[in-house]
Amino acid sequence: MEDELSLKNPMLLVGIGGVGSKIAAAASAALECKCLLISNDKKDLVHNDRCTAIFVRSGEWVNPSCYKLRSFVESHRNEMAAAMRGYSTVIVVSNLAGRAGTAIAPLVCRTAKKDSSTAVISLAIMPFKYEADRIFSAGTALRRVREVSDSTIVMDNDAFLDNNPELSQQDCFAITNNAIVEVIASISAGMIKPAMNVLRTTSSGQISRHAWMR
Repeated sequence: MEDELSLKNPMLLVGIGGVGSKIAAAASAALECKCLLISNDKKDLVHNDRCTAIFVRSGEWVNPSCYKLRSFVESHRNEMAAAMRGYSTVIVVSNLAGRAGTAIAPLVCRTAKKDSSTAVISLAIMPFKYEADRIFSAGTALRRVREVSDSTIVMDNDAFLDNNPELSQQDCFAITNNAIVEVIASISAGMIKPAMNVLRTTSSGQISRHAWMR
């Protein structure tokens, strides 16, 4: 049995892209901790006493590919490192079905882990199985995220939607996003298993202990 990973304060929540930023901002409000939001879309970013933001400029590119976006993110490496410096635990939330998540999440996790004493926890939302054109990029990004994270939590939206076919995709998102906020709150107060965990929810969005699987 592997040792559990103990999470320490101060803690920083990092939200990437639209979905990641929304979840991180909600969780930071619930936990009263700082958060960092990173996106190439200004609509994803909010500035307040708790949240700071990094806007990834894409120049004249209106809808850059994840590969092109990754090159733009590289220019913000020092800015991201400075924003994450001094935190004992960094929790990174990203939607790997989107270009922002696949482009930014691996670099954020790698930058946070430059300080070996920092515990990096990544929460990744994967594409649905019918989003075939996104699965390869998401899988590659997930592998890179796992390589530099102390623990990775994957949201299994497919299993949830399969078990609740009466729900629309938007209903599914609402429930699972709330579930991720609950998970962040629960792990921030204790410990988590290293390596990869798969998260599943009930139709009410509640998390039970048997929902965590190695």
